[in-house]
Amino acid sequence: MVMLLLSTCLPDCGFVHNKVRKEVYRPTQEQFKCINCKHEANADLNAARYIAMDDIE
Repeated sequence: MVMLLLSTCLPDCGFVHNKVRKEVYRPTQEQFKCINCKHEANADLNAARYIAMDDIE
C-alpha cells in the first residue's frame, strides 16, 4: 500500500478519494469525511485502522 493513500481511503467501504476534491473529504487536517458512505472519523485514526487491516499489501 502506498503510504500516501492512507489518508484518502476508508477501511469501511474501501472507497479511494480523489486528491482533486481534498477539501471535501478533508475539511481540516484532523477530519476525514467519506464522500461515498458519509462516515466521519479522525484522519489519523482512519489511517491507523487501514494500516491495521490484515489483507492490505
